[in-house]
Order: sequence, then C-alpha cells, then structure tokens
Amino acid sequence: MSHKPLFVCAAAFLCIALSAPVFGQGDFNRPMETAFELAISQQFDENSKQAILVTVSVPYRKLVFFVRGERYESRYRVYVELKDAHGKRVRGEVWEESVATSNFRETTSAALMASSRKRFPIEPGNYKATVTIEVIDTSRRFTENKVVRVVGDKTGRLELASPVFYTHPDDSLAPKPRSGEIAASLCQAPVMDGERVNSGAIYGDFNAWARVVCNVAIPSAQRQAAFVVTARVWDARRIIVLYTRKVFDSNASGHAALCFDINIEDLPLGEYEIEFVAGTSDGAQESESEGRFTVLFNRGLFGGHIGDLVELLSIVADEKEARAVAEAPPAERMNAWASFWRKRDPTVSTESNEAFSDFLQRLKYVLANFSAHKPGWRTDMGKIYLKNGAPDNVEDRQEGSMGRYYRLWYYYSNGVVYVFEDALGTGDYHLLSTEII
Repeated sequence: MSHKPLFVCAAAFLCIALSAPVFGQGDFNRPMETAFELAISQQFDENSKQAILVTVSVPYRKLVFFVRGERYESRYRVYVELKDAHGKRVRGEVWEESVATSNFRETTSAALMASSRKRFPIEPGNYKATVTIEVIDTSRRFTENKVVRVVGDKTGRLELASPVFYTHPDDSLAPKPRSGEIAASLCQAPVMDGERVNSGAIYGDFNAWARVVCNVAIPSAQRQAAFVVTARVWDARRIIVLYTRKVFDSNASGHAALCFDINIEDLPLGEYEIEFVAGTSDGAQESESEGRFTVLFNRGLFGGHIGDLVELLSIVADEKEARAVAEAPPAERMNAWASFWRKRDPTVSTESNEAFSDFLQRLKYVLANFSAHKPGWRTDMGKIYLKNGAPDNVEDRQEGSMGRYYRLWYYYSNGVVYVFEDALGTGDYHLLSTEII
C-alpha cells in the first residue's frame, strides 16, 4: 500500500479549487467599509417636542486635504434625507463643515476624525435615514443608511426609541458599574454638549465604560403606573452574557430617558447585540429596541483574558515578543503594550499611531465577519486578515461532485493566494493552501 506525500494531497485539493466552476464573485467589503461613523439620537427640546441629533465622524484619510496657506484643509458637506415607513420623503438637511491641520502626516490618519452634528425637529415615527458625505471639490461621496425610531407621548402607546451609544470618560461623576453588571436608571437625557456620542458604537478604552440611552414615551393612561424594563446582551454565538430587569415609576412629563451603564472591562473582545424590552406593569403594552456594539480591547486583556492578548499579538509579531508583553508585571503590562505598538509606529512625529489604528480597523472587521463559530481572530480567515489586511480580490468556487466550497483571497502585492475550504457548507472556512502567484 503506497502513501502519497502530504504536499501532493494538498496540491490535488488546490487544483480542484482552482479548476472548479465559479458560482459567484465574492462580495467582499474592505475593513471599516463604513466610510464614516453615523449615530442618530432622539432628543426632546425644552417644550418636550421631539428632535433628532445626527452625528457623523469621518476619518481624515477618507477626506481630501488642500494646501491653504501653511495649513491643510478639507471641506465636506453632509446631506441627510429622512423617509417614513411608506418610503415618502419627509425631510432633508444639508450643511458644510471644514477641518484643518498643520501636519501633512495627519491628513492620511485613520485615527483622527472630523466630527459634525446637527439637531432638527421631527414628528414621531419610524424612519430610514440616508446620510451622505460629499468631499467638496472632489468626486468622493460616501453614504450610510440607518433605521431610527422616534417616539412621542401622543400615540397612546408605550414605546422605546432607537438606542444610542455613548462613551463615559474616566473622570465621569457617575459611579462605574460593577463587572458583569448592567446598571439601569432614569437619567438626564444627554444634550449636544454633554456626554460623547460613540457614533461607531466601538469601545476600545482601558478606563471608560459604555452607556446606552433609550428614550421611552409613556402614554397618559400609564403615567401614574410603573413600567418594567429588561436588557439583555448577546455575544456573536447568541449566548446571553449580561442581563438586568428593573421596575420604574412613570413620570408626569410623558417621556423619560433610560440609561444603561455597562462595565465592559471583562467582556471578551467581540461584537455584541443589546436588546431592550419595556412593558406596562399589567402586561398590556410592550415595546422593543435593539442595537449593536463592539469591544475592540479593554482592561481584561491584561488580566483574565491575558491569553487572548498573546494570541492577538502573535498574529502581527513573533510569539516571544507577544509573550514579553503578557509576562510583564501586572502594573507594567500597559506600558509594555504601549511600547509594543510604539515600535511599529511608522510616523512617530504624529499623535496617532497608524500601525495600531490599522490593526484596530482590521480587528473590527474580523470580529464582525468571522465570529459565527468562534472569536473571529481565532479563525484562519481572521488571522490572515489581521496580518495582511483586505485581499485585493476574492473569488468563491464550488466543487460540484464533492459539494465543497472554496474561497480564494488574492494578495497581488504579496504575490500569494490563500485557498480556504468550507467542507460542510456552513460558512466555517479553514485554510487549505497558500500558493505563490
């Protein structure tokens, strides 16, 4: 009985993959394909009238800067179009903004953001918002869509608005929730100059924690009764990781802001969905709302999840260097982490570290797209993506008789193609071969 060498078997599989008929060109998004971050939050004015606050944050490198004297300046327009549930256009807004810097390196930064916000009144209802950024004097245009629910107290129903994510600074006067806790409370609704809107719902701070705000409209018949709110946080595998339930007394104004403070220090890196359910105490009315947020890194990486830190850094560096960060004394690990990335900063003259920013952008994409079966950065696709970024081209192929699916990632600048196989058709791809092209 003869045995073929392993490399011959691998080559045979590669031939199948490369010669199999193409059933569809891969629809592949580049990292952070959302060209800008968008948040739309509901607010009430001093007369309890409904309004929405549109917040956009655009990375500098998505803009185009022109020399203006001794500075580099970029100008852009923000277009907002709102359509109701029937597709009818109900409102449009447009305004201009500009951003400037004296450092050319900063104009290509992914970490520096140009932010703008505008508030305008709106009637209660469900809307589809289309927001477009147009870079003035260029052909660059980026568009994002978001569904938003605006609630009011005239509908006769208990309703939750769309949630909005905020970042609590480390010096916040509010008490930090305990680890593993969602602290729910009635709170003062944030205003334009108040807490910081986290337009991308991305958390990557060692000290800050997450605050999610939902406005609730209370019908007049319920203003003297209590209402019950539950909140659940699910991970990418649909496992509940955090939960809370609380009873609130209604107030006479007809609306309130519900604040949910979440300690994210010990959450594993990943994407999470948060779901809110509010109901009357008699169970006659109920309203739901949900949102998503991402934990890119946190203090837990230097404690209970130190093994995750080693695995992540080993993808972009040798394991010895990664372990040096993890094996530093606990009090010095953050300095070791900072030193690790400082060595990789291609432009030390700027405030931002482009190598670290690129890593975080890739990690966000990996967590969002490859975490169905296990943490995305532990998958073969996730590891290659973290190390190399987005491929230049992607092809999907299927081998008819065996029913296997293949995905080919081409990196022309590196001269390689990675061949992944999904043997069961479940979307769980494993690296089959790496070939020179």
